[in-house]
Amino acid sequence: MISKIRARFSSAHVMAFMALFVVLGGTALAVKKNSVGSKQLKNNAVKTSKIANGAVNSDKLAADSVTGDKVVESSLGKVPSAASADTAGNAATADAATTAASADVADDSDRLEGRALSQVRSSAIGDSDSTFQGLDDTNFEQVGTSASIGIPTGGADLIVNATIDLNHAAGQHGAQCELRSDNVAISQTYTITMANGISSYTMPLTGFADNLPGTGPGDPENVAVFCQGSIADDDVDYIEGDLTVQRVPSGA
Repeated sequence: MISKIRARFSSAHVMAFMALFVVLGGTALAVKKNSVGSKQLKNNAVKTSKIANGAVNSDKLAADSVTGDKVVESSLGKVPSAASADTAGNAATADAATTAASADVADDSDRLEGRALSQVRSSAIGDSDSTFQGLDDTNFEQVGTSASIGIPTGGADLIVNATIDLNHAAGQHGAQCELRSDNVAISQTYTITMANGISSYTMPLTGFADNLPGTGPGDPENVAVFCQGSIADDDVDYIEGDLTVQRVPSGA
């Protein structure tokens, strides 16, 4: 049977069948020009590897379609308007600095109340002496050196400290001392009793003058220690002392 079939098919028959297969197959797979559109493509069918490098240009991108998270910011240069933005930023900073400086000046003005710094800054003077001086028994008299200090316009306070050494004759004696500014007491009256057999005593004094008015160039405030004895003239002697005056702004 097989030999009979082989006898009926020649090589020509085989070639004819093959040609028919190719023709029929080519017809079935052929794609008509412009016949494939978006409807014929599956979603996500076109892969990155199928797109030629440089094939997608700006004309193919929709306006405002590229968002910030798709851009590498470090790859971008400064756009022309950024320079203007920098200038505006610097101007804003300068304005802020100017405003801050003005605020500082205003704040200082409030604190200085129109007075110069030299008029309200702290100042201190002092002196020591070792002048022997007998004390009057009935009247206060200045002992040792004095300290002169100017008071600026607007007023100031004075803080005064002094230490004096007193000596006395045999027997029991006493002395009273106080601090004065322009002969007005600015401390309490300190009293000391000197026992027989003890010849020397040290007396510390502290005074405070509140809100003294301003003084003229030739009329400073004069601060000194004033003392008197208790029994007889010159039975108590001033030996030596230290005086310190500090000036501070009123209300400081």
